[in-house]
Amino acid sequence: MTAGGTVSGVTATAYNSSTGKLTLSGSNTLANYAKIIATLKYRNTRSSPTTSDRRITVQVTDSDGLLSNLAISTLSLTLPPVIDLDGNDSSGVAGNDYTNNFVVGGGAVRAADSDVVVTDDGANLKSTTITLTNRPDSAAESLSIAATVLTNTGVTLTNYDSTTGTLTLSGNATLATYQTIIAELKYNNTATNPNTTTRVINIQVTDTDNLTSNIAVSTLQIQSLSLSGTVFVDLDSNQVQNGTETGYTEGGLYAILVDSNNTVAGAVAVNTSNGSYSFSNISPNQTYTVRLSNVAASIGQTPPAISLPSTWGSTGENLNGTIDSAADSILSVSVTTNNITNANFGLIKYLASPMAGQIVINEVLYNQSGANTIADNDEFIELYNASSASVDLSGWKLIDGNLIANSLDGAGSITGSNSPYVFPAGTILPSKQYAVIWIGNDRTPTPVQGGIAFHTGLGKSHKLNDAAGD
Repeated sequence: MTAGGTVSGVTATAYNSSTGKLTLSGSNTLANYAKIIATLKYRNTRSSPTTSDRRITVQVTDSDGLLSNLAISTLSLTLPPVIDLDGNDSSGVAGNDYTNNFVVGGGAVRAADSDVVVTDDGANLKSTTITLTNRPDSAAESLSIAATVLTNTGVTLTNYDSTTGTLTLSGNATLATYQTIIAELKYNNTATNPNTTTRVINIQVTDTDNLTSNIAVSTLQIQSLSLSGTVFVDLDSNQVQNGTETGYTEGGLYAILVDSNNTVAGAVAVNTSNGSYSFSNISPNQTYTVRLSNVAASIGQTPPAISLPSTWGSTGENLNGTIDSAADSILSVSVTTNNITNANFGLIKYLASPMAGQIVINEVLYNQSGANTIADNDEFIELYNASSASVDLSGWKLIDGNLIANSLDGAGSITGSNSPYVFPAGTILPSKQYAVIWIGNDRTPTPVQGGIAFHTGLGKSHKLNDAAGD
């Protein structure tokens, strides 16, 4: 309690919280004492005080030492409302606040949880003031509450003002009604490349006693999704970048992002220092394809045909190690609300001139007759020297991309592993001659059985690299 005034000759002792007393002393007129007592005030700084009535007694003593009657003042405590934007703190913020993520291109997001809680010693509120305190993207940003939420509530919405960042609700309505309405508060930003500063939204309610609540704070993290990967030289054609394999650095290649409408959503040149590429501001909850082309693309246009620089071919694609089904320089990517990394493309450089066309490679699978099943297929890989001179195959690598669908040959590859077959030193293929490699259930050479039926489900083409990797 406090008592004030400007009457000289009267002093007041500080309020004693232990005894609950405040004393005035000094001889003065009745009028002056009345003036001072009229300034007596009660204050309570507890955030959650008990709500029982407070009883204050006042008694005066005259100059003859006689006591007056006890005058009693009874105070009823009226508490301000309290608002909590996330009653169970499920957003990860303790107390009365809330947090959420706004993903660029993803549309409006909640600025309050579904379990908003408002408490008050009265049954109704009269207004709510909601303010977006920082607005670096100006009119591209907005706060909103769907009009349908306000139907038959008695609450009126004053639309968001982009100049002040304010949206207001007014009208006498129950706490529950205001809770439901505030829980539908949404934030949106239509900027193509928005400022990523965290947005802060202040929310305060006022009850019918004109008491204002605490300020509950909603913070929104602005997230810009990205999609990235590497185009790498896949020396062993296993579609996965190993520790010794480097990025494609020869230039003349573009990564193109295409949306579900077959429209270019992004186009970047593959980095010539490490083979990397990256797209930013990707829209969430969309399915895209990433394609390679040696032709530049324009955003919003139909993508160019998939193409690679001359002497280069595709070995396959993988997303975070998951291998794509076809080696075609196109990869389907489903984007949710997280960044996408390691959308990778494997390339291999084919045999260059003048050797190109001199070695011909063929592949045949056959299905043995009788009780044997498709799993027992043998595979013949035929190399033919079409040149007029012998070719030294020492150190050359035959790469099958791990494509042999034979469950009995170990790991489904020429070598029984992910490594290519390396021709031993001294392997010479004379002019116009053939070298035949036979892979089967029994690797011991035996005569070819009769009744052979050729199998139509041939895999992808094998690749033959010389000792230099070409």
